[in-house]
Amino acid sequence: MQSVLYHKAESQFERLQEKGECAVIPLSGCLTMSHKHELRGRQGIQPQSRQEQLQAALKTFQHALARAEASNNYTAQVESLKLIGLIHCKLGQYAWGIKCLEQGLRYAKAIKNRANIGIILNYLGAAYYQTGQDRKALWVYSQALTIFTDANDAISVARILNRIGQICNSMGQPERALMCCRQALKMYQDMGNAPNGESTALQSIGEAHLQLERPRAAIAFFEQALVISRKIGNRSAQATTLEDIGAAYIKLNPPIRALESYQQALEIRRQIDDKSGEARNLNYIGAVYYKLGKYSRALCYHLQALGILKTVNHTAGSERLLHNLVIVYESLGLSDLGIKCYEQALEIVKNFGTHPCEEAIRQYCGEEGDMELDGVE
Repeated sequence: MQSVLYHKAESQFERLQEKGECAVIPLSGCLTMSHKHELRGRQGIQPQSRQEQLQAALKTFQHALARAEASNNYTAQVESLKLIGLIHCKLGQYAWGIKCLEQGLRYAKAIKNRANIGIILNYLGAAYYQTGQDRKALWVYSQALTIFTDANDAISVARILNRIGQICNSMGQPERALMCCRQALKMYQDMGNAPNGESTALQSIGEAHLQLERPRAAIAFFEQALVISRKIGNRSAQATTLEDIGAAYIKLNPPIRALESYQQALEIRRQIDDKSGEARNLNYIGAVYYKLGKYSRALCYHLQALGILKTVNHTAGSERLLHNLVIVYESLGLSDLGIKCYEQALEIVKNFGTHPCEEAIRQYCGEEGDMELDGVE
């Protein structure tokens, strides 16, 4: 029989999950394909109190697992392994998390606990996805989808369809992503009380259209997602959607409207103190200017981004951090320009350091005139 302490810890952990603090993947999940590859597996710095709560719950479930193993109670072992695995993943310890979840899945299958099989498959799908194992994630999510469909669990089915759509976008399968996310969107709209899920579906549909070179269709879906994220006050999702709108406008000529979207996203990233997001948007803005032939202005934005990235990652060298430019430009379909810009930025850093004055950058680029970098024209 499980202890009172176990049930208390489980209740605390469930409350954390309800607040979204223990989700392995945010349900909003509004990231472009390039953002997913860039951000996948990265864990933000957790407030100490939350870390302590997770560590305390982990110890409790580990003690419960030991007791369950001693009494050969497989049902209790499944419950403990499921929660231990999830906590490890939330702490960024994916290898341990996946190991525990896979063991819990074997036991759940052995005792034919179908409900827990579905839940563990769902957690495993998220863990595999976060560690770049897309095909494994797709496989376990597909199995979980069957279980939740048979159980008539509409909300879980819609969530998994959304996640399968996100993975398909990441794997360059936009047609399949469209099929899954359209189903999810209809289910969420029928339920009428799941704005985060509806926004995620719209976002993924937009991403699929963007991959299929339909930027105007993509913008239409992104704007619908943006309306919802603004309504529910999801600032991070708003910024990501604005970034995606910018990426779509870059495919349209001239790409001036992309600057408006990136400027709005930059403001939000600064407000929520997202340094990596701030640097990314500065790089996006720089890429637009570079495409417009305003090379010195572009490089100034890129070097601002470099300065921010160096404060976030003190150990990484400038050359490595500047390589983010290549990734940014590739994500916007500007690979050739990205390589050229990277080489120029690296040359400037080698000659003038990481904080060159604007005059030095203009002279390097052979340009004249003043540059205003406080805003975006």
